[in-house]
Amino acid sequence: MVKNWCDPLSSLFRKPGSQTEKKLYEAGIKNLTDLAWVIPRKAISVQKFISENLDDGQHVSGEARLINIRSSRNFRARGRNRVPLSNLTAIAKVDEIFIDLKWFNCYPNVEKSIRSKETIKFIGEISRFNGRLQILNPLLNNEDEDTLLIYPTINGIPGKKIAALIKKIPESFWNKVPSESKFIGSSYGEISLERALTFAHNINKNKNSTHNLDDVRSRLAYEEFLQEQILIRKRKYFRLKQAHKLPLEVTKKTFDEFIALFPFKLTNDQLAAINDILSDMKKKTTMTRLIQGDVGCGKTAVTLAAGGMAASHGFQTAIMCPTESLARQHFNTALNLFKMAKIKIELLVGSTPGKDKKAINQRLVSGEIDIIIGTHTLVQDSVVFKNLNLVVIDEQHKFGVEQRSSLIEKSLTKNSIVMSATPIPRSLSLTMYGDLDVSLIKEKPSAHSIIPSRIINEANYEKFLSFLLTRVNMGEQAYIVVPAIEESETLNIKNLNEILSFFRDTFPQVEIDCLHGQLSSDEKMISLEKFKENKTKILIATSIVEVGIDIHNATIMAIYGPERFGLASLHQLRGRVGRGEKPGFFFLLTDEKTSKESIQRLKILEEHQDGFIIAEKDLINRGEGDIIGRNQSGTKFRKIACINQHASELEKAINDLKKFENESPDSFLELLTRPPKSAVEITS
Repeated sequence: MVKNWCDPLSSLFRKPGSQTEKKLYEAGIKNLTDLAWVIPRKAISVQKFISENLDDGQHVSGEARLINIRSSRNFRARGRNRVPLSNLTAIAKVDEIFIDLKWFNCYPNVEKSIRSKETIKFIGEISRFNGRLQILNPLLNNEDEDTLLIYPTINGIPGKKIAALIKKIPESFWNKVPSESKFIGSSYGEISLERALTFAHNINKNKNSTHNLDDVRSRLAYEEFLQEQILIRKRKYFRLKQAHKLPLEVTKKTFDEFIALFPFKLTNDQLAAINDILSDMKKKTTMTRLIQGDVGCGKTAVTLAAGGMAASHGFQTAIMCPTESLARQHFNTALNLFKMAKIKIELLVGSTPGKDKKAINQRLVSGEIDIIIGTHTLVQDSVVFKNLNLVVIDEQHKFGVEQRSSLIEKSLTKNSIVMSATPIPRSLSLTMYGDLDVSLIKEKPSAHSIIPSRIINEANYEKFLSFLLTRVNMGEQAYIVVPAIEESETLNIKNLNEILSFFRDTFPQVEIDCLHGQLSSDEKMISLEKFKENKTKILIATSIVEVGIDIHNATIMAIYGPERFGLASLHQLRGRVGRGEKPGFFFLLTDEKTSKESIQRLKILEEHQDGFIIAEKDLINRGEGDIIGRNQSGTKFRKIACINQHASELEKAINDLKKFENESPDSFLELLTRPPKSAVEITS
């Protein structure tokens, strides 16, 4: 028997364990609240009369008398278990109007059911064939409704089954929907959560209501954002309650000594970020800080400075990178930086020989290593620390939640810094990273200049090739990035093998090599070393070069199929060139198949060099991706809310929660510490 909104979905089924229930459960619809939040894609107004004057496309409902029924076997289609299917035509009469009702691919039981009736109630879309009114695949409808709700198909379950399940929810429940907005006292205008949901599902709808489905979606988006913001505040509240006994107090002398190690002057933003970190580590509460900034702004220098200062007080630091090349780059940077300081640094990656791994692990346990830089290898159980204080996760979005947590759990203080070279739009940071303290680095070292960016099409492709050869003959190097390694049967795109052959044929006198994920670690290392030593002039690669490659002589980056990359990724790739004294050049190689919409999107890169502006526009174009840091977990937190469409609802939810905290601090604390009530909380 159905008792409350937290009841499992199985409570609506006569026989629990059906395929429908399983598929919906897999899609995250596990209880009645989840089901109630499946909102129709659209609501279609339905006429309740049949007339010869109806326009095609109008939806009508009515009760018809069946005059004649014809069926014919469809020999091209079979149902489940090879059941034969039929196409069915029923000549029906509504008052004095004749109409043909047609069903395609009917199962025998459906045909039998229709043939057993003298009259049927139906709903469907009017069209005409040879001058006769007809409705294709009408729904058999026993209710007198003036609106047809079109629900989405979910994990193969058609919308009409979703609608049937929602109708099974007891009517009395709709006045008791779990709502955080009730608790904090927000009314969101005149639309309560109950009114929004009942309107959306056409339950006891007020015919005089001025609302529409867009209003309802906005109201539901507000509720989801509010629930999300409460979860974010809860997460921060419980994190700050995790006290430890290892505060780190760095003296001004130590600070100045480590800053002096850098061969360049740190920007004001970098110094501010270092001070933010040291201020956090001075406390007895756990630090969780996001360092974000554009390509080349110097985030790594900030975390190495913090790691060095922690080492001077006897603490260890672990820096985890998504690729070996990035880990090696950070390792070499750290070695050069700390060569005058007595700080022991090691590299631990997948290709590290087993004998060396064992020795490194032993030195970590004994505390001989101050800073360890590596890949996900650091997460392995065999890697144990003596006194790990600080965990730094670079390109954090490329790691799963479990990988990040596993490394942080090895820290005595749980202090962590996450870094992102892809600037995060403000609206997204309020949701994904709302519980983190943020240090923003917007200044760039003066050495990083603007990189001219151009879209290349077939008309100027030969000029591009000529320019490329000229720069190579001047002693410079180039990256050519492709979206795929091999030819695809389904996608008509340029691939690495094809482009590699083309350039070797076009420039036979030029040394050309490749780099991609299918190469072994040793092969990748050899390929990169040849490029670093300027033996390879043109490197054909996949987006593996997006991070961790720092070759100052590389001045050209060209991308085939740029429409297949996000703007943020393309901006990252652009940041691989122009890193030395020579200027860099960035080319987006399109062809006649590239759509006008894609060209417009790529023009953003021609017009803008600021990664934060590009990230905002990328959010609009591609959506927000993962939510609540759960990109690898497979769980979608929000069902309705979308930052692009509902930015004002997000702002309102944040402001309402702040107002509630200021005006009712005791009630706000109760909100953070009480057991979860809503289904969204329960499943998060």
